[in-house]
Amino acid sequence: MATRPKSPSAKKASAKKARKRPASKKAKGKKKAGAKKKSASRKKAGKKEASQKQARKPKAGHRKGPRKASASRSDRRPSAPKSHPATIAKLYPKRIGSVMHYYAQSQAALIKIETGEIEVGDAVHIHGHTTDFYERIEELRVDDQAVQRAKSGQTVGIKLSRTVRENDGIYLLSN
Repeated sequence: MATRPKSPSAKKASAKKARKRPASKKAKGKKKAGAKKKSASRKKAGKKEASQKQARKPKAGHRKGPRKASASRSDRRPSAPKSHPATIAKLYPKRIGSVMHYYAQSQAALIKIETGEIEVGDAVHIHGHTTDFYERIEELRVDDQAVQRAKSGQTVGIKLSRTVRENDGIYLLSN
C-alpha cells in the first residue's frame, strides 16, 4: 500500500513531536558512559605529558644560575670595515633621486635626479619596498646620449644588474 505524501503543516507537527520526545533511559546512560571514557582517557594522556615534562633534561649550554659579566656587544663582534658601501650608506645617506621607470628587456632604469649630481663610476644604493642592493654606475644616458655627469632636475637612464621598481630611492655612496 502506497503512503501519501505529508502536507507541509503535517511535517511541521511531526517535527515538533520528535523534538519534544524525551530520550530513552538507555540512550542517556550510553551518552554518559561514553563521556566518562573520554574524560578518563584525557586524564591518562595528561599524566603521561606531565611525566614526560619532568623527564626532560635541560639543553646543553643553558644555565639556570646568574649570567657572568661579559664583554659589551661591540667588543664581541668585529665592526664592519669602514670602506664597505653599506657602512658608508648607513653613516652618510644622501638621497639623490628616485626610479621613474624600469625597462625589463634592456635592464635599464629611468632615474629622476632630485638633488645633487651623479657621475660615471659613482656607487649608489638602490632601496625600496622589495629592492635593496648596491650598484656602480657604468654608463649614464640623457636623451640617448652618453654623458659623464648628470645634475639635479635631469632624467637619466642607467643600466642595472637587477630589477628595480618605480619610486625606489637612489642614494649616493661616493663622489
